[in-house]
Amino acid sequence: MNASTPVTVREEWELDGTKGVLIRLNRAELRNPLDHDTVRALLRHLDEAEQDPTVRGFVVTGAGPAFSAGGDLRKYVDLYTRPAQFSAFLADFKQLCERLERGPLVTCAMVNGACVAGGLELALACDFMTIAEQARIGDGHLGSGQLPGAGGSQRLGRAIGWQKAKEWMLSGRLYSAREAERVGLVSLVTESETLEPMSLAMVAAAGQHSPLAYRTLKQLIDTGRQANLDEGLTREVELVHEYATTSRDATEGLLAFLEKRRPNYDGLASASSTTQPRTQKGNRTRALLKASARTVFGRSGYGNARISDITAQAKLSQGSFYRYFTDKDAVLHDLLEDLLRDVVEFARDSWSATDPARSVRVTTRKYLEFYRDNADLYALLIEVAQTDPQVRQMWGDARDAFYTRIARMIRRSQERGIAGAELNPDFIAMLLGGMTEQYAYACFVEGRYASLPIEEVVEQISMVWADAIFRGGSKGSESAGE
Repeated sequence: MNASTPVTVREEWELDGTKGVLIRLNRAELRNPLDHDTVRALLRHLDEAEQDPTVRGFVVTGAGPAFSAGGDLRKYVDLYTRPAQFSAFLADFKQLCERLERGPLVTCAMVNGACVAGGLELALACDFMTIAEQARIGDGHLGSGQLPGAGGSQRLGRAIGWQKAKEWMLSGRLYSAREAERVGLVSLVTESETLEPMSLAMVAAAGQHSPLAYRTLKQLIDTGRQANLDEGLTREVELVHEYATTSRDATEGLLAFLEKRRPNYDGLASASSTTQPRTQKGNRTRALLKASARTVFGRSGYGNARISDITAQAKLSQGSFYRYFTDKDAVLHDLLEDLLRDVVEFARDSWSATDPARSVRVTTRKYLEFYRDNADLYALLIEVAQTDPQVRQMWGDARDAFYTRIARMIRRSQERGIAGAELNPDFIAMLLGGMTEQYAYACFVEGRYASLPIEEVVEQISMVWADAIFRGGSKGSESAGE
């Protein structure tokens, strides 16, 4: 079965009991550029593959003589003039590479020809990189005055050593398949005719292992690349204990070996990003870790914070952290989920069409006080949302829910004849809500306009809202509610 998009072709394969998909980048005439359309297509293919429990392998290759020569430089000329769109492209490319690197599937970049710049970045994110004998590979960004933006500056050094990575990146030249093999970059070099069958055989062999064990081992390797040795060793103990004592696969593997049969893995009990405590003490420990993470993020910045800093702040062992969170991304997401859930929750209790003017004042006060008390988390939210699609989606969903409640209040007021029928409730809700949000950011995060007493701010914003929505402004709405 093949499923094509304008930029990719999806093929299914099965070998030695392992099922997988092979994605061909399908613009050979342009040397398979990795533009936003292609990145989004790869993300959709990855979504479909991960949702199918029978699929274990995910292989990417190129049609024609190239794997991928990198980004579409002609499109970049226009894209660089649109910062928001360029940021979205970088965020999606980053997400694609992280999912290939950390996700549950056995991933392989099958480099059939030229692999340059963004093509190299995509290949570096895969579990295996196989390459045809005649292919050429290199960073190449500097050749057109560009910089790597999908992890190349970070992953290449971890793959071949920083000194060699400097040579590859700063020289900009392309290297032979054998040179790539000598520096340890690729798993397999072979002739073009045998590249596909040998690559699929490698993926199929890995795919026969327990999917849970494979996924967990990838987590451990990723931890080792990012953490210091002590953190990595602690994480190893935590994860192996959890895997051995909670998963069916661990016991099934032992029994199959002793009984000299093929194991029947189910891949269940996968490690989630967070683990909920089962006792009151566990709840207290988890809450302490979250509070400590918040302190450390505010003090050091999210990018500079380390798990060891969080556990030191909490006066707990690093093992305690890993009992409840897989990494610092997980605890950050937990903090931001709490923040966004709370702001939507208090809106649910505030709006009342029977006294809309009071509703405006009460909700404005609650919102500003909440923003002020959580300015550190809002600063983190805004920072991380620029590069983390999951956080950006969470934030967007919370905003939509908040604006929906405002729009509902406006509609109820229109039904009672105290709000103008000509108003578009959804647009007005977004306009006024965005205005208030922008003021709160400028005041409490940036520190501007902070000298105004909150009573005056609440009154001024409430009057603007009332004058925009209600007939007769705030006084008219008050009398109508009596």
